[in-house]
Amino acid sequence: MTLQALSRETHKELRLRTPSQLWSFARARMIAGLVATELAEAIKTMPVAFTLKNEQANLVALMGLGEHNLFVGSNGEWIGQYIPAALRAWPFGLMKQGEQRVVALDVASDAVSADEGDPLFDDKGQPSERLQKTVKFLQSFSDQEVVMGRAVEAIRKAGLLEPWALSADQGKGTSVNITGLYQINRAAFEALSDDAFLALRQAGSLPVIYAHVFSQRNTALLEQLARRQQAASIPVADDHLPQALYITDDYLKF
Repeated sequence: MTLQALSRETHKELRLRTPSQLWSFARARMIAGLVATELAEAIKTMPVAFTLKNEQANLVALMGLGEHNLFVGSNGEWIGQYIPAALRAWPFGLMKQGEQRVVALDVASDAVSADEGDPLFDDKGQPSERLQKTVKFLQSFSDQEVVMGRAVEAIRKAGLLEPWALSADQGKGTSVNITGLYQINRAAFEALSDDAFLALRQAGSLPVIYAHVFSQRNTALLEQLARRQQAASIPVADDHLPQALYITDDYLKF
């Protein structure tokens, strides 16, 4: 990705188009950050895990087993029942600029063009309706990330995270070890005092913990997808899945 802070001056001539391979940009994305409102859908097909960086914990959906995103088919179609909201905003995203997070654009994306598609800004330099809705989507996502951050931080402070040594069978006698992920230490969770348990409930952490635990069985689905692709039997996309590249609602819809 080549993210640049969105600017009406720098990007006033750019347009958005729909690439032929809609989700190919996510082929190399193994994980995607999640917010609480999408957990119920995400855990139907994806294992949910924690990551730790500089003592900061995050909740992510695991979409691959080390080589590529198993939910992206050979023609750039999405395979699965849910597409994480962080991916649906592409080619837009959020980036830090000083102490703030601002809307950014992946200018190297196949969806961005200088002469084809819908303009980002109108003749007066005002954001197009599509861009306005995308910005609102990202603002709402950012607000919900703050809520998720509090919930996950409470889990980390409670000492409930432990490395998740995940070994996955890819078929044809091959396996892969996934590192860098964390899971809930169930013994530590069950040993929590009443006060510590209440603190997690007040932080909104309990739904996150239960969603993670229930989702771990989905590693078997990733293994199944990997074996099918190893056998060159690529599943086709479900016609009922959302295939729209850009967000068309003015709120964060899951």
